[in-house]
Amino acid sequence: MRKYSKENAEIGARVRAIRQGAGLTQEQFSERIAVTATYISELERGLIGISASTVKRICLTFGVSCDQIILGLSHEADVTRIAEKIQHLTPEQAMLLENVVDTFLLAIAQAAQASNKI
Repeated sequence: MRKYSKENAEIGARVRAIRQGAGLTQEQFSERIAVTATYISELERGLIGISASTVKRICLTFGVSCDQIILGLSHEADVTRIAEKIQHLTPEQAMLLENVVDTFLLAIAQAAQASNKI
């Protein structure tokens, strides 16, 4: 018999949110990540834990981070943390940071373009 766990239920709720955000039923979601619908049902209800391989498949298939699944951290939290760090910059420091970010994003775009040409 499966036993409910609060930690498993928290992870299950995050998996459910990812599934629902993708507009999928438990069966459709399970097919995409190569598990059974029963597994997803039990996972979402906190009756079983999630394996590392299942976390990895969810991350790769749905473009989420393992931090989002396991810890509940999201990209929005990262952006908020960064915003809190930079809100006290002087105008000159903010301009310098903006230049650094622009240069960084340009480098990423150029690297992606170069890898697509190979």
